[in-house]
Amino acid sequence: MKFFYIKYLVLSFILVYSLTLPSYSQSMDSTEYKAKLAQLESIKDESKAIPKSEIKNRKSLKELEDYFKNRKLYDNYLETLLHLSYSYYFEANMDSNLYYLEKGISEVIRPEKSDKLEVINIFFNRYASFLNDDGQYTKSKDLYREQIDHLRKNDPSGLARAYNNFAVLLNNLKESEQSLRYYDSCLTILKQQGLDEGTPLAYTAYLNQSMPKINTG
Repeated sequence: MKFFYIKYLVLSFILVYSLTLPSYSQSMDSTEYKAKLAQLESIKDESKAIPKSEIKNRKSLKELEDYFKNRKLYDNYLETLLHLSYSYYFEANMDSNLYYLEKGISEVIRPEKSDKLEVINIFFNRYASFLNDDGQYTKSKDLYREQIDHLRKNDPSGLARAYNNFAVLLNNLKESEQSLRYYDSCLTILKQQGLDEGTPLAYTAYLNQSMPKINTG
């Protein structure tokens, strides 16, 4: 009888331990995640207050990159990649800047692993704009089209700016009629929103469309 009682106690201890261990592990993971998230938020806040602070925070950002990716925390991972791209942009290291922008698009945005629409649009805009400035017009054109498709499905409010940016690229490609069409689309949306006068985007669109108009005679 004593033997069975001891055996019962041992089995009970093992059962209780096995049930509490996952809970303890999850608690530890939650505590670590909160600390990592707070670190990312601190870096983001510092970047607003101190220009180019991402450079000195690059080591921490790379540690956060690994942490968020390994745990498949893709919203946080995407934001970390964005600030890593800034850290290299501020040093005029365009190759590394583009590397992290491409990484965010290929690993997170295209597989639809994040719904952070504002951050997604920043990735598209920055990457396509840098490619345009670098003379990689065809690749930039494909990326702007990809962004426009994404916005039509997920965030129509961002279409006006995307149309304006795409129109700039089309004008660089000497596709003047297409460029004018996208400037008109941009201004139509702004008019519908009551933003076609006195806003920076409207001013830019009105000014920029003069070039393709000259080209088309």
